[in-house]
Amino acid sequence: MLKTMEQEYCLNSWKEIDYDELLETYLPRVEEAERNRDEAAYSAIVTEVTYYFYDSHVGPYLTDDTRFATCEYLSGNDYGLSMIRIDDGSVIAVLVEPGCEAATKGIHDGTTIISWDNRDINEAVEDVECIYPGLSFPVEENEDIFRPIFLAGKGGESVSITFLDDNGDERSISVQKTGNYEDRLSVAIKCLLHDDDDYQNFYSCMLDDRCGYLQITSESYDALGDNISAMKKGYYPELTEYYADLIENLENKGMKYLIIDIRNNGGGYDSVAGALASLFTDKKSHMVSFGYEDAQGYHVVESQYIFPDGRYADIPVVVLVNSNCMSAGDGMAKFLGDCPNVTLMGITASSGVNQNNGGYIYLTDHICVNYPVFLSLSEDGEPFIDTDHTRENKIPLDVAIPITGENAKTIFSIDNYDREAMEKGKIVFERDVELEYAVRYLLNR
Repeated sequence: MLKTMEQEYCLNSWKEIDYDELLETYLPRVEEAERNRDEAAYSAIVTEVTYYFYDSHVGPYLTDDTRFATCEYLSGNDYGLSMIRIDDGSVIAVLVEPGCEAATKGIHDGTTIISWDNRDINEAVEDVECIYPGLSFPVEENEDIFRPIFLAGKGGESVSITFLDDNGDERSISVQKTGNYEDRLSVAIKCLLHDDDDYQNFYSCMLDDRCGYLQITSESYDALGDNISAMKKGYYPELTEYYADLIENLENKGMKYLIIDIRNNGGGYDSVAGALASLFTDKKSHMVSFGYEDAQGYHVVESQYIFPDGRYADIPVVVLVNSNCMSAGDGMAKFLGDCPNVTLMGITASSGVNQNNGGYIYLTDHICVNYPVFLSLSEDGEPFIDTDHTRENKIPLDVAIPITGENAKTIFSIDNYDREAMEKGKIVFERDVELEYAVRYLLNR
């Protein structure tokens, strides 16, 4: 796998991938897993290796049973709670299981945690790597927000926890593990990402009598039209008109400002994103270029553009993103964020990837690794949007939504789920902290 990727992965020099070190570190572990015929251990190794590419386009596709076994393998132990860092810098308990040992010994949702497993909480959080199938953190600041969640699964048969009790006094307790952390970890991730099963592509509505809402879950509109727009260098007037009709319909209902929700957007065609951005700009601008790299550097072969329409260049717009907004979703975040009337907002920034997949390696009947092989480049001829080895964000938020103590209780509260939907195996949230924040922001402009 690594030898093939060393030849084909399009960001090797940009990411400064050290293949020799990866082979030296992981090949002995692979051989041990093979001797033991332990596919979960092997899949976990593959997940860990791909994690170090810091690229959301690099990772394993796993069949359901293998994915579940791998998640359990990597999650750690459950001690009856998860954790998150809030805006004052403290780490607090969330998703505390009612009646668990930690709860009976004084920890509840909102309790400040001082140390974990005999280590200062800040030092312990800093050392955590969030390795889990389906998650990737090209932008380091995004991973920083998830680290306390993953720390809550780190420990042995028992873990020592020091916390502040309700009187503000420090208390230290020991808590036995109750099983695997995978279920609680999965719920915590979904809560933080607001990963709702009720998402609908191109859904629009009025949130109140002044605020319109448009949800885009992927840059995919019409298979033929999407491809033609790519051949026409990004020109996609049919889709621009479709977007305009959606927005005009909201205007007819009294809309004065707009929220575009691209959280958990899985990507697609950049031209689908550019068609929307064209409504908010009156200047033709570079969208994305494609090219190759050789010993002399990067070379642009062709470019696509945002063709201006400008009908809504004056309307106040908030674009909601999160770390699960990737690929052409990252592109949409950038294209919209570059418009003067748009405010980019979220708890986490978008993922930080925009290359084109095309590499696939089938390792077993249950494990396939994918990776990008075609370069997307900026106007200056460097990899477009993707973070380099420093993992610094190229699409910074204009407004970072804080996780306050109260926000955390809402985000991670079981009472925030639609119970009827849960009974049908779906996750639908009753409240949306980020959306509420965006509405208040627009009201107070």
